[in-house]
Amino acid sequence: MFRLVKSIRRAVIATRSAACRTAHAFRRQDDGIAAVEFALIVPIMAMMTVGAIEMSEAVTVDRRVSAVADRSGDLVAQFNGIMETTEVGTRASVGAWMMGGYELASGGAPLLKITMTFIQAEQPDSCKTTSCKTGDPVPNNDARIKSKWVCTIEPNALGQGTAACTCPDTQYTGLPAGSSLLQYGSSPSLLVTNVDYKYKPKFFDFFLSGQKRNTGATYTLKDSVYHKPRGSSLRLNVPAAPSTPCGFG
Repeated sequence: MFRLVKSIRRAVIATRSAACRTAHAFRRQDDGIAAVEFALIVPIMAMMTVGAIEMSEAVTVDRRVSAVADRSGDLVAQFNGIMETTEVGTRASVGAWMMGGYELASGGAPLLKITMTFIQAEQPDSCKTTSCKTGDPVPNNDARIKSKWVCTIEPNALGQGTAACTCPDTQYTGLPAGSSLLQYGSSPSLLVTNVDYKYKPKFFDFFLSGQKRNTGATYTLKDSVYHKPRGSSLRLNVPAAPSTPCGFG
């Protein structure tokens, strides 16, 4: 009986020793570490790379939108005299060509929208009250700030667009708070150019949608630019308006 117990004990000890040696040998093996690390890091690096590309692309398009607003507005603000709506469309389209390389229309629907609003503060020559004088800023909420004419241009895939214009002659309330862009004086006026662009991401929507495909969703990038008219007159001939031309000069 004693010999049997002793034999069993030796067998248990031998088995335990063999198991410990195997475990130690397994812990020293590092052949698969690189593969495991690679599998963990690759998805993160791929997402960071795609994100960096998409972000730089979005920033580039956003700057193009600002450039379109600045150039389109500047070309119209340079005009002196009575403009035709076709001239507004042509000048705005020149600015729209700066979006070259990016879609201007998708499925026949325009992605770029340019809105020009010519505003003017009435009572042009001087303040008839003692509360202000020539050169003083006109409050942005002043009811005498009127939208004299508004044109909307939505260029097609070739960058060509026709201006749809009206002469609302209503109060304009879209000036940024705290600004003093208009001053009392002779014909205080301003050309406001708003540009909206429906940006379609190349990769971002693929991951964000959760559908593992591009859904065609768009994200609106926009900017507003303000220009002072260069000449002594900036009027627009809108045949359908009640009184034409509208503007100043």
